[in-house]
Amino acid sequence: MRAALNQFLNEDKVGAIILDLRGNPGGHMIAGQELLSQFIPGGMAAAQIYSSDGSYYTMATSPGGLALDVPLVVLVDQGSASASEFVAAALKDYGRAIIIGETTHGKGVGQTPVDLPDGSMTMVVGFEFRSPKGNVIHEIGVQPDIRVPTSPAERQRGTDRALDKAIEVLLEQLDSADSTAP
Repeated sequence: MRAALNQFLNEDKVGAIILDLRGNPGGHMIAGQELLSQFIPGGMAAAQIYSSDGSYYTMATSPGGLALDVPLVVLVDQGSASASEFVAAALKDYGRAIIIGETTHGKGVGQTPVDLPDGSMTMVVGFEFRSPKGNVIHEIGVQPDIRVPTSPAERQRGTDRALDKAIEVLLEQLDSADSTAP
């Protein structure tokens, strides 16, 4: 993401960004932290982490973000889970992005696979994460600012109402910014 942002921002081709997290099942929290660091200033809370051992800490963004002031819309749906949810939640908490789509999956926990003696495996919850403002994500999800359901079947047919709405919102923001410029 950083390389792509660097390339496009240096070529002055980016007026706004649509970050599509639909169908993104998440991944490592560090990857989400690095992604957030491109859009939120360093040292800001990315997520609150509550470990299963009772400890608590705040994961913070890193300095050096490339797109701190670029208008941003994030697309989410039921398939947006785990790390992609904490990214959307942080961007929403800070008012950094408009979240469009459907309520996310609600997987606000980190799990570790554990091999069992019989050769099977189970997942053990190691921590719960919440938004920077402490909003619970697990079993609740992140609510979009603008609800626009779009099914995968619609998207396969070339209809994407959430993407259309994101473009509309960003164009309105850019038009508004142009009209207030001296």
